[in-house]
Amino acid sequence: MFATTGVGLNFNQKPLTQLDKIIGQALGEMDADGTSKTTTVPMHMAQMREWGVRGGNIQFKAIQDFNNIRKEYIQQLCTNNYLKQRMDSVMNHLVGKGEILWVVYPTKVNKLNDTAYLIDYYVGGKNNPNPDYFIFYTQEDEFEIDCVVVKSEIDIPPTESMTYMNLMGINSNPFKRWKLTFINKEKYISFILTQEPTDLRSTYLFYCALLEGGYVNAPYNIVSTPKIIDNPFAPEFPFTICKNIFENLNTPGIDDFSPLSDLIEEHNSLLLGASDNLTIFSNPTMITSRDADSVVDELERANGQGFSNSWAVQNGFYGQISNKNQPTYKMPKVIGNIKQDERFGYVQQPDTISGDQNLFIRQLRELIHWTLGGVDPLGISASATFGEYKTLFGRIENTAMKKADALFGDKGLGYLFSMIILDEERKCKIAIAKFMVAQYMQGNPMAAQLVQQELSDNTFRNLYFYLTEQLGIDLPGLPPLGQRDCSWRYTKDVFERTTRDQLDASIVYRNSREDGIRQDIALAQLYPNMSDDEIRGSMSGFSPRVVQNAIEGIGGALQLYQQLSQLRSPENPMLSWAQTLNIAAMVEQGVQTLQRELQFDIPDFKEEPNYDEVNAALTQALATLRNQNGSSANLLLNAPIIRSATADG
Repeated sequence: MFATTGVGLNFNQKPLTQLDKIIGQALGEMDADGTSKTTTVPMHMAQMREWGVRGGNIQFKAIQDFNNIRKEYIQQLCTNNYLKQRMDSVMNHLVGKGEILWVVYPTKVNKLNDTAYLIDYYVGGKNNPNPDYFIFYTQEDEFEIDCVVVKSEIDIPPTESMTYMNLMGINSNPFKRWKLTFINKEKYISFILTQEPTDLRSTYLFYCALLEGGYVNAPYNIVSTPKIIDNPFAPEFPFTICKNIFENLNTPGIDDFSPLSDLIEEHNSLLLGASDNLTIFSNPTMITSRDADSVVDELERANGQGFSNSWAVQNGFYGQISNKNQPTYKMPKVIGNIKQDERFGYVQQPDTISGDQNLFIRQLRELIHWTLGGVDPLGISASATFGEYKTLFGRIENTAMKKADALFGDKGLGYLFSMIILDEERKCKIAIAKFMVAQYMQGNPMAAQLVQQELSDNTFRNLYFYLTEQLGIDLPGLPPLGQRDCSWRYTKDVFERTTRDQLDASIVYRNSREDGIRQDIALAQLYPNMSDDEIRGSMSGFSPRVVQNAIEGIGGALQLYQQLSQLRSPENPMLSWAQTLNIAAMVEQGVQTLQRELQFDIPDFKEEPNYDEVNAALTQALATLRNQNGSSANLLLNAPIIRSATADG
């Protein structure tokens, strides 16, 4: 079934570079140790979050919907999985690590085996020193994915035996377990391990042997038998891979910072040196004619327990004074027992950080942000007007939009939502088919499957509205409402439009309408964050200004036609001038514009199902079953199977 070997790496941690530490501290994965001073990494992440996530104000919606059924379901999915609260973290890891894996897990929610969907993400990337997952490709095709393996750390509650093992030193960390999950087109196969996996090669062989019915020695201590769950989205993978920067389809994504590692590390080293200069020379150096020992003794008595840095001790001076209660660098204002022939003075460092050094650090920071596709906030002080700020920050918006589309577009979360909608439609179709079989085809186990295969999505949609609205039956899942592709959009702008901006936009909209631009296109320009369905729903039916202008235009064209009909054409005296100028076509164009304006907000689907179509489809499906299996089911071939409430009345 599967190849016994796979193309892939392992989870062995690579040695951390200085850039890895900087990124890890920016992501909160490492504690600060004083070696990271550059702000280019966290600042770029902040810009991508602000423009790419916008506080989680993102809305997902199916391209085709009715009465917001799919929209409300997707919104509930996002709420149950806390996607809004996790958007910042997802964007940070995509920018900082290079690759995100979205996975959908089916979970049971009650005793009836109704399933919900858990959406989680894992972090990968080409330069990630400790990835959460890796992808194995088949031997036959380097672009065909065999499976993906996901590693996650889990905590377990302590027990007495574990506490004893910990005290005896048998296990260094008995409260940690690692979950290893292999995901293919058919199954989720999970293992619970007692130690962190480092070699995926042997683990992958163990996984392949299980699928083929064989047995190999487990590479790690497995706590229990593998847990296997069917993939409800088969034959599709229940995951999608979002890559930041990549060249080929089978190459891992690259983070934003690795291509600029030399510049970022150099900027960090320059800041470390500047910080040391500020620390050393922030206090003036004291010059005295008294011997060093007496000065040190006096300072120690004034400041309590003190200590010297190595340079001062080697040169016989006492430099940075501190104590436990007051860990700061201080000099006493007055030193007692001063004699007449003793002199004191201070030398203040006039230029702790030279101007050339400061300018170079600033230019390097601006260069890094520009190369990353962002903006250095300290480098735009020359842009005094709001318009110039918006122009500069347009670079951030373009960069962030590409990353946001990778995470949320038709290859990201939108793809998973479309798969979930398809699975919910399957549940709904099965329930409808079972209901129809129970009503008209008792005792035939093949009937439900045949009905599900024979009926079209349009028939199932009509049956859904009939059963739920006419009969009041509660059906699981979602009705088939057409195209399942999902789109996403922002519900909030980074720069909120002022009243002046809104007024200018409305003037442009009005002028566009008077120039003949369709209402939906003009409204899309006026409200770029609104979807087509929302524009339709927000309309009152027609624009009074356009309708009035269309009526006046039609009337003017009719008057012109009447006047020109009384005049002979100069080119052809046998015809009237109105006929040669084709004024009738202008009248027809005005009428078509008026009709299109009045019919713009008509919904795609009607709530009232087409009962004739439903009856014909059901009759055909039941007749097919009777002919194939010789069934003696109760087939109402000469009477309608379902009727509307008004017809029954």
